[in-house]
Amino acid sequence: MKPSLLAFSICIALSGTAQAATLSPQARMDALEARVKVLEAEAASMRAQAAAAVTALETTRTEMEALKLATPVAASESANGAAEDVSVEANQASAPESANGNAFNPAISIILNGSYSGHSLDPDSYQRSGFPLVGEGRPSSKGFSIGESEIALAANIDE
Repeated sequence: MKPSLLAFSICIALSGTAQAATLSPQARMDALEARVKVLEAEAASMRAQAAAAVTALETTRTEMEALKLATPVAASESANGAAEDVSVEANQASAPESANGNAFNPAISIILNGSYSGHSLDPDSYQRSGFPLVGEGRPSSKGFSIGESEIALAANIDE
């Protein structure tokens, strides 16, 4: 560290302790008490927010449990013949129209594997000395061709 930078940091440190020493012990105690009061107020507000969040969570849980229990009860009442209108309304409200917007549309996919060949020599009269040209060892025909291709159709038959 350079001497001037060291001297500067020592001066700053001494001025901070000099300012703290100029405060009377009673003034420092009052400042600390004020900080403690502010921190206690913040802690109390955080506790209140946490309690409100816990209350909201419990309310939501009880509502969800009530909804879970309400649907099977309505179905069993309709089986017994009592309160059919209520069960129909409960089933319409709880069940979405369709879980999947494409429930009646099949999934269609097409995979095409094609190629294009252009040769400087005629593939029909092409020969290579020392190698027999049979089957797939021959050059491909000129132009476009379709290789391995797939068409897939998929749909749900029953929910």
